[in-house]
Amino acid sequence: TPGKTYLISLWMDSPDGQAPNEFSVAWNGTTLFDQLDIPAIGWTNIQLLAPATSSATTLSIGFQDDPTYLGLDEVAVYPVQPLIAGIHLSGRDLVLDAQNGLQGHSYAVLRSANAALPLNQWTPIATNFPTASGNFSITVTNAVDPTAPQRFFILKLQ
Repeated sequence: TPGKTYLISLWMDSPDGQAPNEFSVAWNGTTLFDQLDIPAIGWTNIQLLAPATSSATTLSIGFQDDPTYLGLDEVAVYPVQPLIAGIHLSGRDLVLDAQNGLQGHSYAVLRSANAALPLNQWTPIATNFPTASGNFSITVTNAVDPTAPQRFFILKLQ
């Protein structure tokens, strides 16, 4: 889906570290990962984030190891989507409990009075970072206002 962010996950193995060798990953012609002379590291999970620019985006994986070989397994591309596991009120605050967040990346709650507006016109009002397990909570302060017009909230990867 154009504009969506995807997680590219693959397992690579350099069993002996003999050089010269090279391993690269490109998404729609843009190099996301390129490493030369990889030491002996064993099976390693490489995870990369990339936005789709069209409905047909090309994933290219390149490798060379003249003395021996590199291993490749379990190549997958997933849409990045956290799961809202719970919503509750704490006084006038709205608390979102989420799972499946990407560690090292922030998530934001956006607000709009019109759900049909494009996301770039929504207002960011709160952010947080997931833990190593992918869990996180975001508290939207003063979200409950009975005098305010109808409002919509969405969770977005920053």
